[in-house]
Amino acid sequence: MQIWVLNSSSKGRAGVNFALAQLGLHADLFEDFAELPLELNEPTLLLIEERLALSSAFVAYLGSLNEVPGYIVLSEEPNWQSAVSAMRANALDYLPWPCPRQTLAEAIAQAGADSRVSVHQRQRRDVARQRVERLSKREREVLSGVTRGMTNKDIAAVLGISHRTVDVHRANLIHKLMVHNTPEAIKVAIDAGMPL
Repeated sequence: MQIWVLNSSSKGRAGVNFALAQLGLHADLFEDFAELPLELNEPTLLLIEERLALSSAFVAYLGSLNEVPGYIVLSEEPNWQSAVSAMRANALDYLPWPCPRQTLAEAIAQAGADSRVSVHQRQRRDVARQRVERLSKREREVLSGVTRGMTNKDIAAVLGISHRTVDVHRANLIHKLMVHNTPEAIKVAIDAGMPL
């Protein structure tokens, strides 16, 4: 995992870089968003000063990326309102700065674990979406009813078809989704982001 430090102050960048070096970690240092790369070639963790993290420029930068880096907000004047804002904006953590070396090490380790999980989640989502795309429109409608806990009879009534036809569609969608049973089909639907 590569680490980037974004801090508008040279003193701030140097302080974060020194703390990372004490942990045996290397970081690339940036002063503003214009310096940040627009493509991530590997999992990236961004350590960003609070003022920049809560700016509209940061939101615009994230919106320009295909892959969004995980980020930890570092605050020299921490307060709960900013912490809540940062976490709502999907920050992995919000740390007072400077902080104990162990606190920084734990936050980075957790961020690395979170990024591995999110890579796995994206892969699982992509596979699930590909499988759901194989379904016919009617099979998707049946799957949608199943994920909402509807019985075959309820689905049949909503779709205006017989419950035996629903049975056929359920069997077909289980086969096309490459699963063994209805709970596994529901899991694929959820992973694919189908509305519940």
